[in-house]
Amino acid sequence: MSSTLKGRIDWNLKVDKDGHRDYMVKWLCVTDDTADGPERVFFTPGLPAIGATWAYGNDTDAWAFRWPTASVTPVETKEPGNHWIVEHTFSTKPLSRCQDDSIENPLDEPDRLSGTFVKYTEEATVDRNGDAITSSSHEMIRGPMVEFDSNRPTVSIEKNILALPLSTFTPMIDSVNDATLWGLGARKVKLSNAKWKRVLYGTCTFYFIVTYDLI
Repeated sequence: MSSTLKGRIDWNLKVDKDGHRDYMVKWLCVTDDTADGPERVFFTPGLPAIGATWAYGNDTDAWAFRWPTASVTPVETKEPGNHWIVEHTFSTKPLSRCQDDSIENPLDEPDRLSGTFVKYTEEATVDRNGDAITSSSHEMIRGPMVEFDSNRPTVSIEKNILALPLSTFTPMIDSVNDATLWGLGARKVKLSNAKWKRVLYGTCTFYFIVTYDLI
């Protein structure tokens, strides 16, 4: 009813075109009951935890940490056995979320944030000295001659929630902030859109993914 770590049996390194390092290491684990399966072996005491850095033997790579991905396979596949191989990956590549804890409930996942810039054309009415841009007849110059590229930042916040707050965010669409937000003063950030979808989790449990787009 338990699994014991016997030690490392293989390891290797792969470096991709961007210079990121992927270390693969295999461990031998032994259970004391042939009824024990990969779930029990996966949690064998002594195996490196998610987020642990690569430091084995004379090797040390402070920028490579253990990914949550893993494989657990039996040594004997044709009949019940008690010897197992656990393979872990350590990589210098970044992950999309924290791995301090194993998240099983999607409602416990942290918000996902992303952003970009939207490019548009803006017509200039004054020059760099603040003087109006006019023709020799003192008429305002309009059109492509005085149109220049500009951009505005956008932020997307994606959340997993149990109940859809449709009645809450509907009246907020196209409204602006009333206090300082992300270093920008009041009335500088607008909630432009709110996208949502219902997702099935488990056998028959639903939750919602809501994405707020702010500009």
